[in-house]
This record gives sequence, C-alpha cells and structure tokens, in this order.
Amino acid sequence: PQDKNSTDADKEEAGVSTTDAKDTKQGVLNNELDTTEEEKQEEEDLPPDHIDPASNDANALIILRVLDSNPLLEAFGSAKTCRNDNSSRFSKYNRLQFHIQSSTSTSTNQINLSSDGEQQLNSTSTGGATAATAPRTTLAGCICETYLLEKSRVTSHETGERTFHIFYQLLSSPSVYKASIWEFLGDKVPQDFGFVGKPITNEIEGVSDAMRFEEVIMALQTVDITGDILRTLMRALCVVLQLGNITFDQNEDEKAFIKSTDELDRLSEVLGVPSTEIEEALIQRKIGVVHSKYTADPTKTKNNIVEMKVDGKGKESQEHIKVDLSAHDARESRDA
Repeated sequence: PQDKNSTDADKEEAGVSTTDAKDTKQGVLNNELDTTEEEKQEEEDLPPDHIDPASNDANALIILRVLDSNPLLEAFGSAKTCRNDNSSRFSKYNRLQFHIQSSTSTSTNQINLSSDGEQQLNSTSTGGATAATAPRTTLAGCICETYLLEKSRVTSHETGERTFHIFYQLLSSPSVYKASIWEFLGDKVPQDFGFVGKPITNEIEGVSDAMRFEEVIMALQTVDITGDILRTLMRALCVVLQLGNITFDQNEDEKAFIKSTDELDRLSEVLGVPSTEIEEALIQRKIGVVHSKYTADPTKTKNNIVEMKVDGKGKESQEHIKVDLSAHDARESRDA
C-alpha cells in the first residue's frame, strides 16, 4: 500500500496487477515442451485470416489478447521496490482500434472523415426522415507503445528491491523447461547471476514467481509467440543474465581483460558468437573517423549556414580507431 503522503513521483511508481493465479494455467510449460512437430506444422499452415473478423470467436480472441498483454508488460517492465511490490518502471500509450458496423436501426449510416479530421455521420432513413444514429463498434485491436523509464535496473538495484520480474520468473520455472532453453540454465537459481542476486522474496502480491511465469507463457501464446520464437526470446534473457557474470581485470598498462574466462565461454555458447569477438567488443571501444575533402560555396547559404559540397577531385576515406578500456570503463560500458 502507498503512503497517503507520498509525492507525485512516488505515485507514478505504483504498478497495479490485474492478473490472478488460476489452476487452469498449470501445465502450460509442459504443453509447450510436448508440442509435436506435426501440431506446429498444422498451426503454421493456417492462413492468417482463418478467423472471420465479424465472428464472436474473433472478437473474443482480440479482447483476450488486449487483456492478456498486462502480464507481459508487468513481467518485462515492473519490479519490486521499497514502496511497492509491483511498481511499474515504464510508461505506456494505448490506442484501441474498432470495427465500425452498420446500425441495427432502419437508417443507413455512413462515416465520412471531414477535412479537419473529425468524423461526420450521414444518415438516410428508409422512411424519408433522417436521424443521426451512432454506429455499433467492435474491438479490432490495440497498439501499445511502451517507454522504459529505468534501464539501469537491468544491471543493478538497491538493497531490498529486485530487478524486473521476468528474470525471477524464468529462473523459477521447472528445471526441465530451463534446460530446454539453455542447457546450462537447468539447475540455476537467481543468486547464480550477478545482475539478479539472491531475491528477498519469491512472490509478488501473494502469487509466486513460478505461477506468474505460467501466466506470462499463456499471454505470449495468446499473441502467437510460441515454439522457436519463444525460445529465442528466453535465450535473449539468458544472454543478459550471463553477461552480468563477466568480470574484468587490468594489466600494468591499465588495459582491461576478461578475468572470468569460463563465464565468457558460456556467454559465447548462448549468444552464438565466438569468445574472441565478445571479449574485443567488451574491452575495446571502436571509434569511426571519416576523412573528407570539401569545398565551400559561400554564395549558397541556408539559415546562415554555408552549404558544403564534395569536391569532384576530393577523396573520402573511413578508418576505425580501437581504444583500449580500463577495467572500470569496461564494466561501465557493459552496464550502459
């Protein structure tokens, strides 16, 4: 509960969960693992418009997708803080889209868009009279734009708080499921990863992280994120987790190198990139420099700025300068 004397900034921190744990959500992960190749192929063979947009089933599915987006936004954008167990660390802007249906009255309605952007309703009655009747509408979809406000929470959080829910939820899932995502993840717990650490609690608003993860998987399935796409998403989370286990040291010249070579090899495995390339990207900064020869034409100006054009005989070249980072700068660059 929020303090009545909390400031506006504190109020913005409040996140509200509208998802409740249901017994019917048990076994979702097992179903995901047990899906046969034939079933996947049948789903892929279905045309994208195999549901009639005007049918009740289509409307119910659209409404379900809109409502089920909430667990996803909470999992990837909310975290436990000292003031709130489910604090939203992001902002969102929702736009609802509607199908306009014909009126059930005896009038024939037509929606026109006026030049000033306002909708105008023309109504023609079969009895010779006119009447402005609001059209019936059904929900067609939703566009949600999100703005992450606290990216730094991915890599660090205050004592008594947690990073984003999704990391704890993934690590609370069954070992067999975690191993199907990444073999190394099978027996791991939150305290095995530097960005997460030992959690102060394994439940939010009375619901465990494991149960929340069931809800997230169901919500992802509702928006057709399943199979290989779902696995890729989860492996991306593993990359973030493993990146936090990389430790740095430096030599006498204050040039950084990766001290935890075993952790680097695991990161290379889950990311699918050679260890040497990852190490180079983490301990060096590459700066691109373009060399060009220009001539200025003072007679052509725009907003008091002289327009520059490339001399026909001029040459243009680009080179990259690699700058070695210190151990401190390498850590800062990784966590940026």
